Amino acid sequence: MTRDDLKSMPELPGTAPSPLEPLPWHDNHHGAEVEVLVRMLTGEVLHGTIRREDQLESHGLLLPVRLRSSELMISLRDVRAIEMQHLFTLPHSLEADTLAEPGHEASEIVKFHLHFVDGVEWKGTSLGHRMRSRGLQLYVRLPDSSFKPVWIPRSALLRVGFDPSGASAARHPADIKSPEPAMRLADEPVNLPPASNITELARLLESSRRLPIKSMEQSLLELHLADQEEIETLQRELPDALNGHGEQLVRKGVLSADQLAHVHARIACTPEVNVHEFLLEPQVFDRLPLKTASSHEVLPLGLIGGTLYVASANPMDHQLERQLGVLANCTVKLMWAAKPQILQRLFREQHPNAAPATDSNAAPFMGGKDIHALLDAAMTEFKVQGSEERDVAVDESSSLVRLVTHMIMDAYAQKVSDIHIETNPGAEFLRIRFRKDGELEDYLRMPAFLRASLVSRIKVMSRLDISEKRRPQDGKINFHDYSPLSLELRVAILPTHDGLEDVVMRLLASSKPTPLKQLGLSQRDDSLVKKLAERSFGMLLACGPTGSGKTTTLHSILAHINTDNRKIWTAEDPIEITQPGLRQLHVNPKIGVTFASAMRAFLRADPDVIMIGEIRDEETAGIAIEASLTGHLVLSTLHTNSAAESIVRLLDMGMDPMNFADSLLGIVAQRLVRGLCSRCAKPRKLEAAEIEALMLEYIEGTEIGRDAGWARLLTAANVTNPDQLQVLEPTGCEYCRGTGYKGRIGIYEILENSLTIKRLIQTRTGSSEILTEALRHGMRSLRHDALEKVVQGRIDLKQARMAYL
Repeated sequence: MTRDDLKSMPELPGTAPSPLEPLPWHDNHHGAEVEVLVRMLTGEVLHGTIRREDQLESHGLLLPVRLRSSELMISLRDVRAIEMQHLFTLPHSLEADTLAEPGHEASEIVKFHLHFVDGVEWKGTSLGHRMRSRGLQLYVRLPDSSFKPVWIPRSALLRVGFDPSGASAARHPADIKSPEPAMRLADEPVNLPPASNITELARLLESSRRLPIKSMEQSLLELHLADQEEIETLQRELPDALNGHGEQLVRKGVLSADQLAHVHARIACTPEVNVHEFLLEPQVFDRLPLKTASSHEVLPLGLIGGTLYVASANPMDHQLERQLGVLANCTVKLMWAAKPQILQRLFREQHPNAAPATDSNAAPFMGGKDIHALLDAAMTEFKVQGSEERDVAVDESSSLVRLVTHMIMDAYAQKVSDIHIETNPGAEFLRIRFRKDGELEDYLRMPAFLRASLVSRIKVMSRLDISEKRRPQDGKINFHDYSPLSLELRVAILPTHDGLEDVVMRLLASSKPTPLKQLGLSQRDDSLVKKLAERSFGMLLACGPTGSGKTTTLHSILAHINTDNRKIWTAEDPIEITQPGLRQLHVNPKIGVTFASAMRAFLRADPDVIMIGEIRDEETAGIAIEASLTGHLVLSTLHTNSAAESIVRLLDMGMDPMNFADSLLGIVAQRLVRGLCSRCAKPRKLEAAEIEALMLEYIEGTEIGRDAGWARLLTAANVTNPDQLQVLEPTGCEYCRGTGYKGRIGIYEILENSLTIKRLIQTRTGSSEILTEALRHGMRSLRHDALEKVVQGRIDLKQARMAYL
């Protein structure tokens, strides 16, 4: 192991690491700062210092690194490795038997052999090692017999091997020879690398037959779906989930269904396949046609002894195995591969000339030069052939048709929520924009002569009237009919001036519920929501504007209470989130299935919990209150601005204040704002005047005193003095596309119904009095939650004020 070896370490995905503690004989460096090299996933190397008190284990996901002229907040998720720059050597008098004395750390010389998740291996020697819950700490030996502390995140490691053999014979690190290949401890789990051809797969199948069945805990650790700390928490809170099939982990949002299938495959030691690079046998699609494979989201690999081996994201699905066996007219065995990779490979087989995706975990991304190449081809076809709109809309080989397909796949890969197609009169360009993280961004501009054919193609895919251009039309696209992606789009066609039409398409990729702990609730609000959700009857509401995450919040609450002893019905339009155990009904007013009629039907089906997508009218509100008073827990959403205004809105709908006051448990009001980019956000110390203004803004319009306001802000920021307050500000980098923002964060206020609030509801008191009473009893308003997240470094002041002003 040389210094050059350290410089060329593989790219490692990072998480929050353990502290790099010194060995007992090593200079403790009690100075205020420690010099480090921080290696980023991008290949960038930051040479700076970290403060000694900023222990990596407890600091969270943001670490301040002081560079020459500034301090940079970096996300540990983006870190490759952290190397301490202080080297140390062992005294010659320190012999191996001394290292084993009580009071010293385990410090024998070991050879290490690390296998990373990206397939790279790293070998060397280390003076002892520590595998903590979040990372591996090594003391790597350099050629001059000195040692360098290096920390590697646990999530980056696939397998770890240590060989202490020969250490007792070595009295000095210089006596240690070069590491031997293929070392591992006897109790280290054996993991087989993914196969990339049929020969390797045959070899893996033979090896896997000799492997023992693995436990659920062991599989979760090996797949980096949980660390030891999370396993211990699950053993305490969900012991039956780890002893059974694990469906409870999916219901609770700990795992997705695909992740659970991967765990089951690992438990059974089912070989894994690298479908990205797998060399397919030419005759496999004769056995299982490409169209059939795409419809089942599987990839045929090849024949071994008359058995067809097929890659699937759910290899333990024996019913699928038998079904494919009938279609292929031979025995079929399923191997594991990630679903996105299977879909990418299927897309490549269907479109061999398409550029491959750059992200192995994303859907095929055909943006950039490829989308512009298709646009050029479409323009050429129109100019040369003079194509008719109807012909272009249905001709699957036309460039415009392929452009629409690729545009939707781009949107899916970039996690876009909506696609906006805006037509303009005359010769002005047609504009296509994507909504990402709540903001619209330009995607593509097209010449005016293509606009009618583009809208016609989308109408054909949505099964709408291609000749109707005067009235709004609504439809849906099942995108699985046009690509390997399991995706549905809700389409709105809106006529504009000059006989033109605009299109808005919302992507409805079926997703899994977000765990409550990931919603961004404060610890106090998280406990309060769980307490309200665990009540056996009553009404719990989520309110906020369109796109504020209300449905996500309700599904997270349902995931928390979704147990085998509860029957849960939901009525939604559309169904955007699915989870096992829920009975979900799609509302369709065109055939008479409304929220109100669904509620009446649910009450005859012996439910415990009912979720209604939205309370829009007096009838639905009345049935919801009636159901909550007769032993059911009812969840729903409202389009109102705050929790207090939701109460007034329901009373204005004509609700009986006595019944409503008795039924209401609480209201969650929320907004979504843009979170700061963890890679480029820069900290800034607040001036005294800014600190004072921030505190005054925090207590404005409330009865909270200055002392209480300071106490809350300092507690949120985890500091003891106002002079220590700082904020993060956006700067912009390649990762966030120069915006300074990445992702979205929820801002919440949770009103709990109390005896005093009940009396105010019964007397039809206004929203301002209700808000004042709720704040008096400890509620954090949207303003409070937003400003607390500012001093925590999660959002900036601009986004905070967008949440409550």
